[in-house]
Amino acid sequence: MSAASVPIAAGPPLRIRIKRRLPGIASVLVMSFALLLLFGPVLMLALFSFNDSSIISLPWEGFTTRWYEAAWNSHEAKEAILNSLLVASLVTIGSLVLGTLAAWYETSLLIGSLPARLLLGGMLCGIVYLAFAAQLGLSKAFLGSMAFIPGDVVKAFVAALVGRAVMVGYPLLPARS
Repeated sequence: MSAASVPIAAGPPLRIRIKRRLPGIASVLVMSFALLLLFGPVLMLALFSFNDSSIISLPWEGFTTRWYEAAWNSHEAKEAILNSLLVASLVTIGSLVLGTLAAWYETSLLIGSLPARLLLGGMLCGIVYLAFAAQLGLSKAFLGSMAFIPGDVVKAFVAALVGRAVMVGYPLLPARS
């Protein structure tokens, strides 16, 4: 038998292959757009922090590190960094303990779904810390943190998309109820 006479197994038509891959492509595009919205301003601010101008503008007036020198020499900035490191350490330890307990006793059913878990942790810790550190009441701290809720909702949405993409990409994983 010659190579020309061997039948070639044909796969599904092109439109079906595209239809199967489209949800994955859409998920990647939505996730990329959300990450660009979240991290784009931070990256731009970091980039423009080396500009010698006193305002954020193009073209650059020159390269400088004076903002970093001013922050390094500032007592308030050093104190803020130390406070942030202390709070981050305490929150990490507390999250480790609470997360282990939640996994151990499966109390995640009481808390809710993944997006709710992502929203609640940051909101509760942030509001309580803001009320404590700024010596505000809980109501003022709650109102002050409302500006960050849309970003938290976007993060929860992206996490849900990633979770869905993982479950679609790995169909052998057991479904959780």
